Amino acid sequence: MYKRLALLSLALFFATVGSYLSAQELQIKDILWKGNDFILQFSDSLDYEVDLVETDSSNVVIRLSSPLSTNERSLENSSKSLKATLSRNASGGMQVLSIRGKKRFGYSTLWLPYSHRLIVHTFENWDKLSFAEGEYHRGLNALELNTLDVAERSLSQVIATDKGELSHQASSILGILYAREGKDSLARTYLKAPRGADDYMALAEIARRAGDSLEAAKNEQLFAENLQRHPESTTSSSQETADDEQLEPAKSNSREIGDLLKSWKGLLLIAIVALVVIGLAIWFARKPEESKKELPEEKERPEEEATHSPFEREEETSLSERSTDNANVSNERRESNVSAITPPEIPLVPVPETPIESAPSPATELPKPDAEPPSSIESVAVLPTENDSIKEKTYRASRASSQADQLRKKMAATSAEGSREERREENAGTERTEDETTISEARKLNVSRDYVELRNRIADLRKKIEEKR
Repeated sequence: MYKRLALLSLALFFATVGSYLSAQELQIKDILWKGNDFILQFSDSLDYEVDLVETDSSNVVIRLSSPLSTNERSLENSSKSLKATLSRNASGGMQVLSIRGKKRFGYSTLWLPYSHRLIVHTFENWDKLSFAEGEYHRGLNALELNTLDVAERSLSQVIATDKGELSHQASSILGILYAREGKDSLARTYLKAPRGADDYMALAEIARRAGDSLEAAKNEQLFAENLQRHPESTTSSSQETADDEQLEPAKSNSREIGDLLKSWKGLLLIAIVALVVIGLAIWFARKPEESKKELPEEKERPEEEATHSPFEREEETSLSERSTDNANVSNERRESNVSAITPPEIPLVPVPETPIESAPSPATELPKPDAEPPSSIESVAVLPTENDSIKEKTYRASRASSQADQLRKKMAATSAEGSREERREENAGTERTEDETTISEARKLNVSRDYVELRNRIADLRKKIEEKR
């Protein structure tokens, strides 16, 4: 359950981050016509490109590098003879600006880097422009194509030949351009009479590089005060102008609502992050407890395997398979010791020490002298049973004699079989050590090592008895 909660929290987190990042798209702060100039103000910088394939003499298409954050399918703003439309591209982003006219018209574009304004100058015809106006628009087209030397030459000619608004506009453009390039002395020359917001911010940048923080702060304040003012139209004196038409109040209200949603998404992001942290903390708190429960079970088997040799593990496995009444794993070692002194086919009940010592001699009870082991055999046979863990209180002296008889018969059969195996091994003439022989026989007969050793001892005792007789 905790793992599902953590995964759900992560999913909500990434979904919220995606929505929050989408809210960081560029906002349109202002859109209007001023004379024959169309002005767009954004919340941040962007790149743009005039689509020369789609542009013709009556239509200008500009593609923005970043999508605009708006829920409108399109935004329209018209002057008396021109209509500007912001529409979505094939991927759905608001990135296409189109200015369409009823008649043929010319254009040029200007980007103001500090106020984040895009200005599209429009005019009726190139042939009707004055020399200064023509050089001004050619200089802007050169800036758009990033041919700075051509732009500087054209704008310098405007300053030299015009004494009106065009000269101030050209000086402002060159001053801002040089300030951005770090050419502070040239920038100050062209910005001696600042008029627009971008002029003051360029001067503030120059003063800050020079270490004059007071002058920089003063110019930044003037930038903020002049930011609400719009640049003067360059064609208002020579072209027919239209009244400034700003967006309807509904569009302005939509921008305010967009800002509100942006701040609300920021709060939602914080809430989701807190939920993710809580979920992960609960999950990781539960995980160590589960791992602690699993560790003892995992370590129990490796510890048991480490305490036994491979041969002993194999021996214990074979003994446990033969034992049908072994139900408790904790008594496995005791059961293997008991079964080690008996043939695997018949379970052996341990014989108490005292009754076996008082058992009659083999010569008086058994008719065949070679099948009667001496009392010393009994003492050897019961040595493994002297362990305190094997003794049971349930054994009584009344059953000792019958159990002893069974033991003698089994030992006799084992000794006979052992003697045959021993003769066969002596004839083979092998020179292996006693331990290697015992292990080999145990593996061959699929019995325990203790069983083979017991059989060998019985065979030795039997030889000694025969020699005495």
